[in-house]
Amino acid sequence: MPAGDGGRAGLWRERFAGPLGPWILAVAASAAFWCHPSSGLATLVCVGVGLHGLWRWSRLKCAWANPVGASFLALAFVVVASLTWSVYPKGTFRDIVKLLPLMLGVLGLPAVAMSRRRIWIGLLLAAGFVTSMLVLETFRLVGALGLGPALLEQARYTQPYLYTHPNVSSMMAGLCVFVFGGRLVAGVADRRQAAALVAGATICLGYLWMMGSRGPQAVFAMTALAAPAVLLPGWRARAAAVLAAVLVALALWSAMGVVNPRFKDVATMRRYNNRTIVWNHTSMLLREWSPWVGFGFGKKAFKRAYYENPNQRAPFTPDRNLIFPHAHSYWRMVRFEGGWLGLVVCLAAWVQLAFASARAMMRASRRARARGWMAALRARGLGGTLATCLGFILLYGVWDYPDHLIRHSQFLLLALLAAWNALPHED
Repeated sequence: MPAGDGGRAGLWRERFAGPLGPWILAVAASAAFWCHPSSGLATLVCVGVGLHGLWRWSRLKCAWANPVGASFLALAFVVVASLTWSVYPKGTFRDIVKLLPLMLGVLGLPAVAMSRRRIWIGLLLAAGFVTSMLVLETFRLVGALGLGPALLEQARYTQPYLYTHPNVSSMMAGLCVFVFGGRLVAGVADRRQAAALVAGATICLGYLWMMGSRGPQAVFAMTALAAPAVLLPGWRARAAAVLAAVLVALALWSAMGVVNPRFKDVATMRRYNNRTIVWNHTSMLLREWSPWVGFGFGKKAFKRAYYENPNQRAPFTPDRNLIFPHAHSYWRMVRFEGGWLGLVVCLAAWVQLAFASARAMMRASRRARARGWMAALRARGLGGTLATCLGFILLYGVWDYPDHLIRHSQFLLLALLAAWNALPHED
């Protein structure tokens, strides 16, 4: 090899092993995961993060060797144990195996997210790549429908869908808004960074409005109004936030038909767009056949129990081509899979995480209060952003099932929040 080539190769190795290497890996992993979440590259990213965490097990102890980790371990045990009572054990086994790479990534992520800076980098890279996908999707829709009224009326019905469904892409847009806004609250270095964050949030808000997905829009509004009342330091600030939230909520309630004409569709609003069919039928199946342990984990077991139950067949929908792949509610799906046992264990895990995060939030702002109210707010910025994003998904799960990239985000946010809780907050 010529000396010049060896010199360039040596320089590249030096840069990759130095400060440049982690950035290249972070950008490449984020691009693979958030731009193409169903690809083999995304799976490889999860497995790589998980194996790195297992190799650096000592870094994971602070995040998972606590009641939060024990609670979610118990939930994982219920999921695996459902193989013994599943109506379709083979399907449950396949769904568990399919979920393993993501769970491995969730387990190992705190070993990578070892500092506030790293967590922010991960969040902003994710939001940046998702926003770029939303921009490309917007250009595609404008090219197909133009900039007239047809864009707002037909955007959500124009296939192929980004991230499998308009609700999924709309929820991801809402998550990006919370990430960009949270970074602003936590503080930025200069006006250019602030302008970039505002631009990103504006793009995602525009996409959320354009797609007209009622569920994500309504839950986004509820989360945005509730978050300040929960996360602001000081009872006076929280009281003011509650009053402002009530006034804004009343204004939005009166104007929701203007924001999205689909809110005026009384028939689908009352039936939650036919979700009451699957909600009522799953409740009946649980009540009459398996209230305590449910029917087994996964969509395959759900379809077997819902559509092939010999005694209680599923009712027809107004649209005979509409097939329900899940219970259209995260919490109902948990109960359908694991009965009362699964629901209680799941609730206990999320409540334990909420209490741990609240304690970490108070620790984060305790020392900062000596420097003023704004310093206390910024100290809570990262934890508040993670909690808001996760609360956004869990609230959405009351009325719909967080599938595809939303489910990925839900559990990755869980890992990041567990990592943030474990950081020293009194230094």
